[in-house]
Amino acid sequence: MPASLVVGTQWGDEGKAKVIDFLSKDTDIIVRYQGGANAGHTVVVHGKKYVFHLVPSGVIYDQTICVIGNGVVLDPLFFIEECDRLQKEGFPVFDKLLLSDACHLLFPYHSQIDSARETTLSQEHKIGTTKKGIGICYADKMMRTGLRVGDLLDTSYQTRLKHLVDEKNRELDKLYGMPPVSYNDINEGLKFFLSKVKKNIINTAYYLDTELKKENEFFWKEPKVPV
Repeated sequence: MPASLVVGTQWGDEGKAKVIDFLSKDTDIIVRYQGGANAGHTVVVHGKKYVFHLVPSGVIYDQTICVIGNGVVLDPLFFIEECDRLQKEGFPVFDKLLLSDACHLLFPYHSQIDSARETTLSQEHKIGTTKKGIGICYADKMMRTGLRVGDLLDTSYQTRLKHLVDEKNRELDKLYGMPPVSYNDINEGLKFFLSKVKKNIINTAYYLDTELKKENEFFWKEPKVPV
């Protein structure tokens, strides 16, 4: 089946979203396969502006299924907020969206540590991060210490989450002198998140492999690729 890939090969903000929006109307499946909520783009439909961060903009087209892939780092409450906003604007997001069970979850301690690290760096060594915790969450993914969306389907995740929060709070306190994050708040947020998206969570790798063998048109959407 035909599949198209949109990649930015400069420093981000090259206008990828405009290209994707132009081509999406003829596409069956759009895949957001990495990145986080630090990326964003705007689409204008019939004179009205819509802003997207995590949800692929293809959700505005009736025939398009949107996939959040394994490589995305997902802020669960930010994601639900964006989905609910788009639902209120008339787009049936939860009916068209598939969420990878291997997608890593981004928590408040990621953004706290991101901000603290950036603040402590001298001016010449600052990264210029958006302080939303994207890089810190990816670091946890590489260290195999993060939580994934699929982990929430088994309540044993709460034990792992408590250990992670305790560990990150020690880092926040001892290294940066920052206040702790609340395990209870994070856990309640995850319960709410799961109540909204449980039916959307699947093995997207298997799903996409199956769909690639059919006569569908694909788009693979890359948020940012710096050179």
